Amino acid sequence: MERIKPRTLSGFMELLPARQTQFERMLETLRTTYALYGFTPLDTPVIESAEILLAKGGGETEKQIYRFTKGDSDLALRFDLTVPLAKYVALHYGDLAFPFRRYQIGKVYRGERAQRGRFREFYQCDIDVIGDGKLDVSNEAEIPAIIYQAFTSLGLERFKIRVNNRKILTGFYEMQGLSAQSGEIMRTVDKLDKIGPEKVQALLVEQGISQAAAQEILRFIAITGSNAQVLAALEAYRGRNQVFDQGLEELGLVVKYLASFGVPEDHFAVDLTIARGLDYYTGTVYETVMLDHPEIGSICSGGRYDNLAEYYTDKKLPGVGISIGLTRLFYVLGEQGYLNDGLVTSPADVLVLPMTEDLTAAISFATQLRQGGVRAQVYGEQKKFKGKMSYADKLGIPYVAFLGEDEIAQGVVKIKDMATGEQHTLSPAQAVDTVAAALALLGISVGAVNTEPVQEFLYHISTAVQVGVFRQDIITEEGVDLTIYHMPEVSLEDRDGRAILLLDGEETDITDALAQDGHYTFQQQSEGTVLDLTVTGSVQDWTLTCSVHGEGEEGPVYTYTGGEADSSTVTVDTGDEVSGVVSAEPKESGLTAASVTPAG
Repeated sequence: MERIKPRTLSGFMELLPARQTQFERMLETLRTTYALYGFTPLDTPVIESAEILLAKGGGETEKQIYRFTKGDSDLALRFDLTVPLAKYVALHYGDLAFPFRRYQIGKVYRGERAQRGRFREFYQCDIDVIGDGKLDVSNEAEIPAIIYQAFTSLGLERFKIRVNNRKILTGFYEMQGLSAQSGEIMRTVDKLDKIGPEKVQALLVEQGISQAAAQEILRFIAITGSNAQVLAALEAYRGRNQVFDQGLEELGLVVKYLASFGVPEDHFAVDLTIARGLDYYTGTVYETVMLDHPEIGSICSGGRYDNLAEYYTDKKLPGVGISIGLTRLFYVLGEQGYLNDGLVTSPADVLVLPMTEDLTAAISFATQLRQGGVRAQVYGEQKKFKGKMSYADKLGIPYVAFLGEDEIAQGVVKIKDMATGEQHTLSPAQAVDTVAAALALLGISVGAVNTEPVQEFLYHISTAVQVGVFRQDIITEEGVDLTIYHMPEVSLEDRDGRAILLLDGEETDITDALAQDGHYTFQQQSEGTVLDLTVTGSVQDWTLTCSVHGEGEEGPVYTYTGGEADSSTVTVDTGDEVSGVVSAEPKESGLTAASVTPAG
C-alpha cells in the first residue's frame, strides 16, 4: 500500500496542544468581554445555500467564496458571520427581542491567496446589534469601545481603531458627480493600504474617472490630523450634500461618545481611507490595526448596515457590528511574543499513576479529584515508570499521584510536585484539598480600584504557599506590587486529655499552660511578618485565635472553636495602586484562596 504523505493545506492552521490551549484562553476572554456588554451567544450553519450568502455580497466576496453543488443544491461555505446573522434574524424575527445583541465565534472560509498572517480557514469573533426599524447611532460608538475592552483584556496595548462613515464618502462622490460609481470607487479606495495611492489613482482612471477627479478623491481621503482637526476640515464641505452632512453628524457623535465609553483618543482615529470593501456597509465603518505590524492589515473590522436583511424580509433591520479575525490576531501575538508561554496549558492538573494491575483505586481517586474540581487523568498504559513520568513532564502536568499496593492498604496516596520534586503522603481527601488549594493560588481574581470603572486583573502566582511562609510579594504582569499574607495551617487536638497544638505540622503540648494561666500565647516573626496565636479555655472547651500581619500593623483574626474555623479573610496589600481583601475559607490542609474584592 502506497503511503500518503500527511500535510495541511495552505491557508489552514493547525496548532500543537499547548498553543491550542492558549488559543482557547483567548476565546474565553472574548466571550467574557462580549457577555460583559450584554451580548447573547449564537451559532449558525457553516454551509448555507449559495443564494443566501451571495444575496448582497458583491465585490470581492463572490471571487473568494467556496462554492459547490450536492445533487441539485447550490451550496457555499460561509465567508463571514454577518450575512448568516441577517438570515437568522429574518427567519426568527417573531421570536427575538430588539435590539437583538448577539456574539458568535466560529470558522469562516475565503478562497483568497494564503500569505503571512492570512488564512483561508479562520475564526471570526463577531458582535452585532440589530434594531427593529431603526437603531440609534450610540450603538456605533459602543462597538469600538468593545473592541478596546477586548484587546486590552488580551493584554494588547499598541493598536489603533480607525473610524470613518461611508455616508461621508458617498456624499463626497455625489458632489463630484460620481454617484453611479461610488460603490466601485469605495472598493478601489479600500485597497489603498495594500497597493498605495499611485496604483489606486491608476485603477480609478481605468474605471472611467477623470485624472482630475481621481486626484481630488485622493486629496480628500488624505485629510489627516487629530480627530478634531479632521472633523474641522470636513466642516468645510458641510451644506453641499445632504448625505455627506448626515455622515459628518454621525461621525462627530461617534467620536464624542467614544470618550464617554472610556476609549483613549490615542487608540482611535478618524481615517477617511477606511471604506470597507463589502457593499452592505452604509454608515460608520471600522478597521483595527496592530501598530507594530501594519503589514498584517486589519485584525478587527466592521460597521453599520441598514439593508442587509432586505433580501430575506420586507422588515427593515438595521445593524452594526464588528468581527475580530482571531486566527490572524493569534498569529500576530505569537510573532510579537505576547502569548504567555508560562500559562498552564496541561490537559490535567494531576496524572494518576496506578502501580498495580487493578486500576480500581486509581480510578476512584481520579473521580474524587474531579469531584473536587481538580482535572485528573488516569494513566493506564503498561509502560515503564520512567516513560510514565516523561509523559507527565512533556505535557507539563504539575502533580503526579502514585497508588501502589502499600498506599492502597494504608488508605493514602503519594503526591509529587513535578516543579519542586517534593513528595507527600496524604489521605485522598487531604490530597484533593492540598492540590486544589495550590491550584487556586495560581489564579487569584483581583478587583482593582486604581481606575474607573473598576477593572479586573488576573494574577498568576508562580508558587503555592510553603510551610512557615506567611507572606508573599508578587509583581504582577501589569507591574503591580502585590503582597499577600497567608494563613498558616493550625489546629488543636485533644489527645487523651492533653491539648496538642499543631502549627504547620509542628506539635506543641500546651496542656500545662492552659491549666495554669487559662491561656497560651505564641508569636513568630519571619521577614517582616508577624504571626500571633492565642489559645484560651481548657482542653475540652477552647478557643484559638490567629492573626498574620506586617510589623506594627493589625491583621485579620481567624477564630477556631473546638476545631472549627470561621470564614475569614487574608489581607492583600498592593500599595497605592490596588488594595483589597481575599475571601478565604481555612481548611485542615491550609488556606483555600478565592477572590479579591476592592477595598472601600
